[in-house]
Parts: sequence; C-alpha cells; structure tokens
Amino acid sequence: MKKFDALCQQEGIAYTVSSGTLLGTVRHKGFIPWDDDLDVWLSRKSYEQLLACLPTNGMSVERNTEQALWIDRLRLEDDANATMDLFILDNLPDNLLAAKLKVLMLKVLQGMMKRRPDYSGYSFVNKVLVFSTYNMGRLFSRNRKMSWYHGVSKWGNDKDTKYKILVNDRYSGLTIKYPKRIVASFVRLPFENIEVSALVGWDEYLTMIYGDYMTPPRQEERSPLHIKEDYV
Repeated sequence: MKKFDALCQQEGIAYTVSSGTLLGTVRHKGFIPWDDDLDVWLSRKSYEQLLACLPTNGMSVERNTEQALWIDRLRLEDDANATMDLFILDNLPDNLLAAKLKVLMLKVLQGMMKRRPDYSGYSFVNKVLVFSTYNMGRLFSRNRKMSWYHGVSKWGNDKDTKYKILVNDRYSGLTIKYPKRIVASFVRLPFENIEVSALVGWDEYLTMIYGDYMTPPRQEERSPLHIKEDYV
C-alpha cells in the first residue's frame, strides 16, 4: 500500500481504497484485523496511467491467472505474497436499455471466462446463464474473451454519465451503480503509519455496501469480506 500510494502521488494517478480496505481505513485507521487483501478503484484513465509506469517501479500486474480471471492483481516483484486487486470504474450509459445491455454483456463474458463454475448461491435463472455461457466460452481463446471484455467495459466512456460501475467486479457487483458525485474527488485519510486516498463520498459508499459500517461484526462473523469463488 505504501509503495503503491507513493507511486500514485509521484505520477499524479488518482485512486481510492475500496471495499474492506476503505472500511478498515475509516473504522480501524488501517487494516481490518481479519481481512486478507487490499482493494483499490481506479478510473479507466488512471488505470492506463498506472499500467504505463509499472515496469520501472518494481511492480507488475497479473492477468488471467487461476485466482484472477478478469481482475488485475498488482504484485510487488520482490515479494510474491504482496498483492493488491485493481478494480476499474467505467461509465454506465444513462440510457436504461444501453445500461442493461452493458451489464448483461459483462455477465455473459464473465460466465464465458469461468474455469470451474460454482453454481451454489445462484438463482435458477442465473445457474442456467452461467452454465450456458461457460460452455459457450470454451469455444474461444482467453485473449479473445478478455479483449471483448475490455471493449464492452468501455461502452459509455465517450460521454459524461450520472453513474459508474466496477466493470471487473464479481458477478453480483456488476449491478451496483455508483453515483458520479461520490467519486468526483478524493481526500486523504490515515492508514496505519501513512495516508491513503479515499473517494470523497466514502460515507455514502460504505453505508450503501455495509449499512451500519462503524459497528464491527460479531466474533464468529469476522472473516474476509470478499468472495473469491465469484471470480473463478
């Protein structure tokens, strides 16, 4: 986190900590003791800026691995265990039909990229969709599917829109719309012994995702906040 933040500050790359990392920043002033990863959001522009300067800064991005099918995982080259998940914010078209089509296409492509679908937790309709798209995806190369995925992700980026979505979030997260205003600017917040960047609407975001986010869960519910199975 320290190395990533320093690079972003140096290169003028806007980002925000997110999910459990943002929750930890606000509630614990650092890591949530029972969480086990780091999550950040970047706009498409910031994401491309970051990729351009990684090779000379001791970091690299993993794609298409067993654990990260359509997300990018940032890794320190001198520490194989130090990773961070990068989530990309793209525009959601204002036109309702176009917005629904974009989300549907991303879901279809996620199904096509899965390597070992886990159908538990899905509704009957979604089980049928995942099963069908998984088998359809076996007809195409991973590079071809990833190229399609990034192409669909950028739909709507040619004009300003009211909402954004995390285009490489897990299946269930693709339907969450984030008002543009909450990611319009960023603030600096304490995190362990450094400061990190957070979206200006962090309170609205955390309430949307976690409800009463300042009250820690019961002891037996303290486990990592992400669902790895959704990505494979």
